Amino acid sequence: MSNKISDLGESWLLKFIIDRISKIEDSILIPGDDAFDFICHGRIICSGDMLVEHTDIPPGMTLRQAGRKAIVAVISDLAAKGAHPR
Repeated sequence: MSNKISDLGESWLLKFIIDRISKIEDSILIPGDDAFDFICHGRIICSGDMLVEHTDIPPGMTLRQAGRKAIVAVISDLAAKGAHPR
């Protein structure tokens, strides 16, 4: 078995992590989803994503454009879960 995460792959790493975390109390979203939720003065849904330079950012894309792409990805994940901004 390889000791490098890059050799194991993203799918293996996600499964490894998801298998070891438990569902947050009162959560309606399952571990491994694009977002997670918890109760704190109402239900809060959070999401985070990343852009990988060599696969997600085409040559010539400015930092501003890359930032916009990252924000759009997170907003899309939240919208898919029915989240509403407050």
